[in-house]
Amino acid sequence: MSAATICFLGATYSGYYSNEKRAKEVVPFSYSHLSKGPEFDSQVESIIKADHRHPIKAQLDIPVIQVKGILSFQLDYDINPVQLISESTFNKAANALNKDETVSLSGNQAAVIQPRFTEYTKSVFKGENITIQLPQGSSELPFVHMVDSNVLPFDYPDFFLVVSNEMFAKIAKKEAPLTYKVYEVENEVTAQATSKKVNKLVGNDFQVSSSFYTEYKQGKEGNAITLFIFGFLGLVFLAATGSIIYFKQLTEANEAKGHYEILRKIGVSRKDIRKSIKKQSLFVFGLPLTVGILHSCVTLYFTSNFMSNLIGINLIVPILTAIVFFVIIYAVYYVLTVNTYNRIVNK
Repeated sequence: MSAATICFLGATYSGYYSNEKRAKEVVPFSYSHLSKGPEFDSQVESIIKADHRHPIKAQLDIPVIQVKGILSFQLDYDINPVQLISESTFNKAANALNKDETVSLSGNQAAVIQPRFTEYTKSVFKGENITIQLPQGSSELPFVHMVDSNVLPFDYPDFFLVVSNEMFAKIAKKEAPLTYKVYEVENEVTAQATSKKVNKLVGNDFQVSSSFYTEYKQGKEGNAITLFIFGFLGLVFLAATGSIIYFKQLTEANEAKGHYEILRKIGVSRKDIRKSIKKQSLFVFGLPLTVGILHSCVTLYFTSNFMSNLIGINLIVPILTAIVFFVIIYAVYYVLTVNTYNRIVNK
């Protein structure tokens, strides 16, 4: 029950604690939408520019070419359609998002952007290549790098490749690119009114348009509800474990009262008896607490490796918070137990 309590509190609080970071991974820019022509694009732009409380920090066009591809190795991930971004566009977008990661490519070289919510490393793609199929033939692109700086909203399959400017221009002559309009604004976590206006204009199709605030708000609300439910269950478990140990100690105190009277008669001081009671109570409360902490840490560590909503989340702060809260409650029970125990045996 101790381990279950810490797992509940740690896992649910981790989602709430890391919500902003996860929202930024899913929707890197404050606003993004698929271009539908100059008139429509100017309407969206005017709405965003009219929000003077959230001025635009960066505004870019991101052309994307969707093609079919075949990997030179087996990968347990659906890659089609493969989405291509040019080297210069990726570097501009990464710079607009204040990311240090940039790429430098030439010829047929390609860099893969790590698919979100996966744990693929550079070694998976090292020395491999992908063959992209075009209307007039195919091209083989060797992987030379992997980056984790996503610049467009999550869209499964989330398989993006960065190619050299020359290769992108060559492919664009055969396959027309789609253009995404992206905007980065200041203090985006409070852009509720503008997000509603933009969403109303562009629609609710996430693959066509998205806003950071919408994703952030939905995640915040969902995680808050989950935190409340599992936090309540955790408190119930915590109260149950503490109460079980507390009442068990009181029962043992009544049974052991005679033994402590004998110790007093043979000359053992009250101070030594109190020390003995503290050590006994500390062991009784400390053992399940220690085992519960170790058990929950191991459980959360392995769980986070295969649960997509925990992959990449920093669990250290949430787990430490749950443990500190757990220790405080147990400390209260410990103090109550010691004081009550002393009163019973010293009557």
